[in-house]
Amino acid sequence: MTLQKLRIGLVCPYGWDTPGGVQNHVRDLAEYLIAKGHFVSVLAPVIDEAAIPDYVVSAGKPIAIPYNGAVARVLFGPIAFSRVRHWISNGKFDSVI
Repeated sequence: MTLQKLRIGLVCPYGWDTPGGVQNHVRDLAEYLIAKGHFVSVLAPVIDEAAIPDYVVSAGKPIAIPYNGAVARVLFGPIAFSRVRHWISNGKFDSVI
């Protein structure tokens, strides 16, 4: 049986280059799917765009928001909205997660 190759978009809401469980999960899933032959693009906030893998697309620089004793590095606003819209319309994804 031949597996159909898919175009998959993954969204990571937290700063890609800040260690965290969500980032690790998204990275592991992306690399697993790529190893299976799928095209994967991850959209995430990024501080250092020179240090990201080829499959990551920067949504812009994250903003540090203190929350519940921790600091969440997330991104929102018109620039993020514009980049998300561009990423989705150009990605021609079969699935976005």
